[in-house]
Amino acid sequence: MQQRSPVTIVLLGFVTCGIYHLIWMHQVGEEMRARGAEVPPTWHIIIPILNFLWMWKWAQAAEKVTNGALSVDFANGRGTSARLRCNRQYM
Repeated sequence: MQQRSPVTIVLLGFVTCGIYHLIWMHQVGEEMRARGAEVPPTWHIIIPILNFLWMWKWAQAAEKVTNGALSVDFANGRGTSARLRCNRQYM
């Protein structure tokens, strides 16, 4: 997968009022699909309720593509927080 600077992603997202984040998620989703992960179509992200399912599937695909080095826990028993675990290789 293409290496991207986290600072650049945040700054471009801020400058474009979040539009770049949608583009970035689409591009990364396409890269994950090319590696065999099952990611729903990107347009699902703009539909309420369906966007939660999209994020869940996107996170599962990221975990699959990185062999567990990047994973997200959306439910912690209380269902109130998300936690991101990263291996430094993917930062």
